[in-house]
Amino acid sequence: FEEVASQPITFWQERVAANAQHEESSTHLAWHDEGVVGMASGVNFDGADTPELVGMWVAPEARGKGVGAELVALIRAWAQTSGADALELWVMTGNEAAIRLYEGCGFEIKKEHRAAPDDPCRNEVRMRLDLSAASS
Repeated sequence: FEEVASQPITFWQERVAANAQHEESSTHLAWHDEGVVGMASGVNFDGADTPELVGMWVAPEARGKGVGAELVALIRAWAQTSGADALELWVMTGNEAAIRLYEGCGFEIKKEHRAAPDDPCRNEVRMRLDLSAASS
């Protein structure tokens, strides 16, 4: 976190400009008082049929204020515009606040689990949002 948080604003501006909105990915930042308080990306890894919500982060002081739900809505809209039938994500088991956020946005927990890529001692669970149901 410290390494990412210490990046200069130009790092984030370049990242957003490179991934802002196109077929393979979409990145959005949430701003408050000229500072970044949230980020989320949607990525279509290697042309997969189902894009993933990745890199979701909301600053502690912005949590519980709708920032996360708005970021999820932006990635959902990108996925729908790109023609996807679903949007998926991985979330750490035990991260109840994140799971509640995603469930509130219409995601459902699936039975698929895996070791976290950055820490094989921690477990993640897949969540899925059916976009055909979400748009009706």
